[in-house]
Order: sequence, then C-alpha cells, then structure tokens
Amino acid sequence: MGRSQFTVDRFSVVAAHRARYTPPRLAACSPLPPLGLAAHLSTKRSALERLDRYRLRLRKAEEDLHHKEDKRRVVADTLKKANAEDKSLIGENKSLRTDLEVANKRAAKRECQLAAAEEKIKSLGPPNGNANLLRLRTLLPKLWRQRRSPPSKPATLFGWLSMSSGHVRRTLVRTILEERNIPNEILLLRSDLTCNQL
Repeated sequence: MGRSQFTVDRFSVVAAHRARYTPPRLAACSPLPPLGLAAHLSTKRSALERLDRYRLRLRKAEEDLHHKEDKRRVVADTLKKANAEDKSLIGENKSLRTDLEVANKRAAKRECQLAAAEEKIKSLGPPNGNANLLRLRTLLPKLWRQRRSPPSKPATLFGWLSMSSGHVRRTLVRTILEERNIPNEILLLRSDLTCNQL
C-alpha cells in the first residue's frame, strides 16, 4: 500500500466523480429531442392556420359590413327623395284643394245667380208661357223707341197698334192665330187679310 495504491485510488475517485457528473451536463447542453420539436412545430402551424382563417373571416365580415353600409346609404337617399316628393305632392294637393273650393264657391254662386235669373224670367214671362207673346212683348218696346213722334198722351195698346206698321200687326195676328192652332198656310193668308182689314 504505497504510493501506487493511493494513485490508483485517486484516479478511480476522479474517474468516478467524472462519471457521476457527466450525464447531467450533457443532458443540459443537448438540444430538444426530435419528437418534442415536431409537436411544437405542428401546434405552431395549426395556430397560424387558425389565425389566417380568423383574418379571412374578419375581412369578409368587414366587406359585408361595407356592402350593407352602402345599401343603407342608398335606401336612406331613396327615402329622402321619397319624403321630398311626398312633401311636394302634399303641397300640390293643398293648392288643388283650395282651387277646387274656390271653383265650387264660384259654381254655387253662379247657380244661385242662374236660379235668380230664371225666377226673374218666369216673373216677366206671360202667364200661359206662350213664346210668341214673349217675343211680341220684347218687340213692342223696340218699335216704340223707333217711332219718330211718340204720343203726347198715353194711348191704349189697340190704338197704338193701329198707328204702327204692318209688321207689328202681322206679328200680333200670327200670334193670335197660332194660339188657335190654325195651319201655317191659312195663317199666312188670314194674317195678310187681317192686316189689310186693319
């Protein structure tokens, strides 16, 4: 047991010490095992794919939102135009309604005037409603105005007719004969005879 034995023991202790601490050092310095790296890369790839899908969906949702916003603007513009047209039509309707009311008032006023004129004509007309007497009544004042020398004193109708022209006499005789339903041929003959007799 000399020096040689101590040396051997010392080397064996050093060798044993190195053998004890070498595996942990090598394990700490060695890279990841190949199976763990593949799993990590696959999870990273799947996460990136999910992120891309999410981005695509987000982009599509934004495009749909822009499209819907454009549609909403078009609908809003159409609604504004429709409201403006509605307001203009309401204004035109009001003006037409006021014009119609004014026209109805004028028509009612004219109807009242027409009814009053008809009543006046009926009151001025002959009692039996004969058109010839009405024509004679309108003709006599014209002939009275056309006379050169009006009578100084009021005369009777027969006296004035005897002084008037033959036209008035013929008209009067024709009126009387028409009232008795005498035919036209006899009417003309008798009116001439009567005028000559008058």
